[in-house]
Amino acid sequence: MGALIARVMSFIRILFTKTANTSTPEGRGQERYRHAAWTTLVMLAARVSNIITGVLSVPITLHYLGQDLYGIWMALTGFIAFLSFYDFGIGTGLRNLLIECVAKDDSEQPKQLIGTALLVLSGLAVIMIAVAFFVLPYLPWAELIKCKDPASAPHILPAAQAVLIMFAVGLPITQLQNIANAYQRGYWGYLCFLVGRIMGFIFVIWCVQARQPLWMLAGGYVGIPFLITLVGWVFFFVKVPLLRPWPFWFELGTVRRLFGIGVYVLVHHLSYALINTSGLLLITGTIGASSAVPYSVTQQMLGVSNVFVGSLLVSISAAIGEAWHRQEYDWIQMTLHKMEKTVVVLGAIPLFFLLLTGQYIVLWWTKTPAAVPAFSLLLACILVTCFSLAGDIYSNSLIAMNYVRFIALTKLFAGFAVVAGGLVAGGYFKSPSFIVFVQFFAGSFIPAVLFRIKMKRLLQGIDQRDALIPVSGVSVNC
Repeated sequence: MGALIARVMSFIRILFTKTANTSTPEGRGQERYRHAAWTTLVMLAARVSNIITGVLSVPITLHYLGQDLYGIWMALTGFIAFLSFYDFGIGTGLRNLLIECVAKDDSEQPKQLIGTALLVLSGLAVIMIAVAFFVLPYLPWAELIKCKDPASAPHILPAAQAVLIMFAVGLPITQLQNIANAYQRGYWGYLCFLVGRIMGFIFVIWCVQARQPLWMLAGGYVGIPFLITLVGWVFFFVKVPLLRPWPFWFELGTVRRLFGIGVYVLVHHLSYALINTSGLLLITGTIGASSAVPYSVTQQMLGVSNVFVGSLLVSISAAIGEAWHRQEYDWIQMTLHKMEKTVVVLGAIPLFFLLLTGQYIVLWWTKTPAAVPAFSLLLACILVTCFSLAGDIYSNSLIAMNYVRFIALTKLFAGFAVVAGGLVAGGYFKSPSFIVFVQFFAGSFIPAVLFRIKMKRLLQGIDQRDALIPVSGVSVNC
């Protein structure tokens, strides 16, 4: 408890301690901590608001829409979550290239990078909007989404079009977050998301009170955060004219650089999703749907418990990337050491508490004895969470340092190992605990160890392979 209080007080002091001199490595290091602290705080507030508004919106919208229309809305928003891969990793590629510009004090390339990325993403958005108008009307929606009430079926197409169009409009707009992260001002983008999510929730309440159709409710809930972010763009570019992407032009070499990083980011995202979703699918497929309930409930409980640590890991990665390109290796080592201790104090210790009390919490929460996980399953899930957090310390940092290929390929092989081992464990032992232990060993423990070894070798100057380094405007593998 003393260590926990000390960490929290240290975090608060960093928020309000501004370094006057950023021309020295020490001054830059203190500023990185301060910006990361503010980003973590605002990101945490945004995530908490997202959870709260999501919980509050369920009874309101379910009562208004009914089961059919509410199910349609959930299906469409779930599909939108899948479409987050649609930018092909360009956003992360843009962030990484801008991090290099920050480290090199380059004030010319950012406009070209931002302008080209926005142009490419706007092109992808136009394609998506065209699909909404010219492809979606011909899909067999009545077969894709089953409705008990035939009167609900006509609502599917306009709702799907509204949600898809809003997502497409937001595709280039949301790059404000990647730009702000690169300049270690991520709190700006998360503040826009925080305000946008609250405004979206208010819009949903208005739609319910005014008896508006599903397409307006769903489209507004998805689109309003993007509109708020667009307002944030205006204020951001007024404050930072250096990053205004005009004159607007297209540069083929920049596109190659963006996609050179983005293709591995896409592989990483798909592999990450495979590792995290395979447990539920393997339990359902090899044992049965009812056996997946304790696992699913446990995962939700553990996810809420690590919101703060996850936010902190995301916010510090861009700072480590910038320090890497400035060759300030001592600061990186010190920061990684601090992050390890933070994960133990703020991550592992609360998870140990959940190991002792988790079964009682789930029973009180669900009022369903069948949803309570066995102790072995609870232990396995906690081990997955702990070592995933430990691995994220290094994987997020290595990605910001442009070692994306190494992370992507490691995660890809880990995902295949989890699926193969989980099928054997589920088919032979018929136990969810064995499946999750496979997920822990192959999907969390081994990648975390490999990422830590890679980082250690890099900081010692032993291993410089697998970096995506831009040379003459083209990203090449070294």
